[in-house]
Amino acid sequence: MAHGRERLDRLLVERGLARSRERAQALILAGVVRVDGRPGGIVREPRLHVEALARVGEAASVAGFGVRAACASPLSGAEGNREFFLHLVAGGEGLGAAEREALIGRIVHGTGGPASAD
Repeated sequence: MAHGRERLDRLLVERGLARSRERAQALILAGVVRVDGRPGGIVREPRLHVEALARVGEAASVAGFGVRAACASPLSGAEGNREFFLHLVAGGEGLGAAEREALIGRIVHGTGGPASAD
């Protein structure tokens, strides 16, 4: 896979995994597409949560979005899986890389509630 400004929805269409970008976006938002390298698996290690969120935050930054806020979902999956939310804003105005990294660590390790750049 090429590095840089490639969009995940576009890659899914190009590889025949979704019939349209709209469908690919729906799959991404529904959590069907995983970015942590473990499709279909449940990630239980906080280190892997941090790595996945960091990759998403960096990809968002490269694509021109800024991470404004983040939080862990208050709901756990039936098998103990955890979900996290990143609030992205167009134009890249969000947290700097160090702030984003610290925020991700706090939400994954439970040392802080929802946090934002405001």
